[in-house]
Amino acid sequence: MSGGAQRVSVVIPSYGQGEMLRACLASILEGAPDLDLDVWVVDSSPRDVSPLLQDFLTDPRLHLVRSERRLFPGAARDLGIRSSKGDTVVFIDCDCAAGPGWPRELVEGLERDPGLAACGGGVENGTPRSYWGTAEYLSEFGHFTPRSPARRRRFVPTCNMALRRSDYFEAGGLKADMETGEDVALGRSFLNMGRDIGFIPQALVYHFNRTEAPGFLRNQYRIGRGSARNFLDGNQPYSAWGRRPAGRFLLAAAAGPLRFLRVLGRALAQGELPPARLAALLPGLLLGAACFWAGYLSAFLRPQG
Repeated sequence: MSGGAQRVSVVIPSYGQGEMLRACLASILEGAPDLDLDVWVVDSSPRDVSPLLQDFLTDPRLHLVRSERRLFPGAARDLGIRSSKGDTVVFIDCDCAAGPGWPRELVEGLERDPGLAACGGGVENGTPRSYWGTAEYLSEFGHFTPRSPARRRRFVPTCNMALRRSDYFEAGGLKADMETGEDVALGRSFLNMGRDIGFIPQALVYHFNRTEAPGFLRNQYRIGRGSARNFLDGNQPYSAWGRRPAGRFLLAAAAGPLRFLRVLGRALAQGELPPARLAALLPGLLLGAACFWAGYLSAFLRPQG
């Protein structure tokens, strides 16, 4: 990629983050000086974060967009992409730090392959010493670690994603009413357009996971609700099962055990942890799968949106 040849807009949704947001911004603004970047923080926190970012806001590349009402991440990203100008847009979360050279490899991946509507990068564990942080990492990002193979995907996580602005709007954008799972829905929209989604494991961000049990378990519950919403909306490969009541019942009944087995299977296949440490994590992974299951079932009884 010829540095500065095109504008790249980085969009960061933010809610209730302080030092993590500062660390995220520092990693981006200092990490790719040869790129023509602008960075858009979309914040919907109860308190204005501009005093916290005062030293960063002297950088002309940084823009802060405030919302007076709480926004789900998809809605915040959508507001950011509509505010920005780059033909290529990159998403990262405020609880992440960009790896060396990010997001150059994502942008170059899009340029190399015109068939791609989006590509994503590897997510590394930013809390490797934390029991609950590692349980969350394996539960949420086990199929997008740097040890995962480079290949086409159904979706990539929005904490490390690059896409073309034109494709984003053609796909209808991110769903503003989804608390989680909006990346899966966007991926389905791209595939329905006949476009592909790539995965580049070496394009790294570090994700700083929840390190306390209550936060981890609440998040797994929310992820379960988002997964069920995508199933009901037809965004999952197995959504055809939902056309019949029996299929919906069987999938809902199996969602928790399947979640646990998939998380564990990925960790074993990719050698994410030594066997003894993975064995010690089994109770936490089981609890996480149980909360995912509870959220999944609740979405059938009390749907979102």
